Amino acid sequence: MYSLKVITAVLLAGAASTPMLAQALPPAVVGWPGPVHYNPADSNTIGKSSAISNINSTRQASGRPTVHESAIQARKILSLEKYGVLATIFQDDAKPPSPPGTPIALPEYFADCEHNGNPTFAAISVDPPFINAAAGSNVSLCVEWHPDPSSPLAASPAALPRFSLTGYIEALSAEEIAQQDVAKCFLAAHPDSKPWVPGPGSVHMSQWARLVVTDVYWFGGFGNVALIQWLPIEEWRNVTQEEMDAMALPGLDASED
Repeated sequence: MYSLKVITAVLLAGAASTPMLAQALPPAVVGWPGPVHYNPADSNTIGKSSAISNINSTRQASGRPTVHESAIQARKILSLEKYGVLATIFQDDAKPPSPPGTPIALPEYFADCEHNGNPTFAAISVDPPFINAAAGSNVSLCVEWHPDPSSPLAASPAALPRFSLTGYIEALSAEEIAQQDVAKCFLAAHPDSKPWVPGPGSVHMSQWARLVVTDVYWFGGFGNVALIQWLPIEEWRNVTQEEMDAMALPGLDASED
């Protein structure tokens, strides 16, 4: 059995420090390279073999969704859900009593405003996940599928899809905000957030930001009927709106109950 020191060292190894959003989230954004993340092509990375195509073929034969079908489900869930749990790690320069090296995970509103797999946030300067991201923490967003409450599947969250998106926080440019009408999109999903979203009269210093997704871990439900594995990022990126419209989700379509 691994010691607590070894486990802690492994966890902290994933918290590579790279400069991200400026601490106070000013209008001008500091550029940075993306943080260190798992390489799907590295056969030495646990859970991310270069033989994904072989795994996919085997699972197709078993009757479970394929890798691409799982990616479609995940993207559809991202488009329908409105909040997830954003996890970061307090960095070495964290102000007391925030303990450096300790993870923190908090629920956060998001919206699928860019329709490319990168969720949009109203990044508030006093919010620990965005403070940690600005200081260099890697970021992960856990999203769960919540079916219609009337569905029998709603009583068993363990049977339902969920996934984790890993990546880094990046501010949207003024041009992107205008072109994508980000404020309208976000407020349509979260009308109660009007007092604190970026803009004149906001009660907080905030700015529009995206999670640039670099890795996707999919947990589709019980392993005998769903995939549980890393999804290739190109599968995540290449999902189309037509595919999402045609894809059923557990508890959303009568045939899936």
